[in-house]
Amino acid sequence: MLFQEFIPHDYEWRAFKIGESYFVYKKHCIKAKPVDLNIKIFVNPPKAILDFVKEVCEKRNFNFMPLDIFEPKLGKFLVNELQTIFGKGLIHYTLRLEK
Repeated sequence: MLFQEFIPHDYEWRAFKIGESYFVYKKHCIKAKPVDLNIKIFVNPPKAILDFVKEVCEKRNFNFMPLDIFEPKLGKFLVNELQTIFGKGLIHYTLRLEK
């Protein structure tokens, strides 16, 4: 079992690497806990976070990986969590076309 030191932060980034594509959205925190109410805050992410995600994924050979990332100080990123399975929460953002 791993425990981590509490790191104060106002929001966290949720990033995804799928093949050669990267996606990022912001999750704001209330009382130091991330808010995930199926309301995602899609913003134009800073290039620095995309570079950080790319660096982490390339170093570990991740080709399909979601990451939760803290930004406790502007421009300083820390990986909080890696998930091996994802998609359930984003299902309403996809459109299935029937033939």
